[in-house]
Amino acid sequence: MDKFAKSITPDDDHSKPLGNGTAHAGDSQPGAAIEITAMLQAIHDSRAATETKIEEVEMDMPLFRQDLRTTIDGVKEAEDHISTFEDTIQQVV
Repeated sequence: MDKFAKSITPDDDHSKPLGNGTAHAGDSQPGAAIEITAMLQAIHDSRAATETKIEEVEMDMPLFRQDLRTTIDGVKEAEDHISTFEDTIQQVV
């Protein structure tokens, strides 16, 4: 028994599909191509979903800006009312 034969374990079964921890460099298994294809498809789908979400956000930006502007204007108006109310209180006191 040579020194390399000792390092082989029962887990070194190359007949198992890729993805179970037994794949080695140079293995040619049909499961590997299927798993890689599935991973690439998942990456593609994720990227497409992300791009769609970015487009939706970009389309909503003008509405968001308008809502923000309306809110800021409302706050300024409320501040003016508070200031007027404070002035009225000062006159009464």
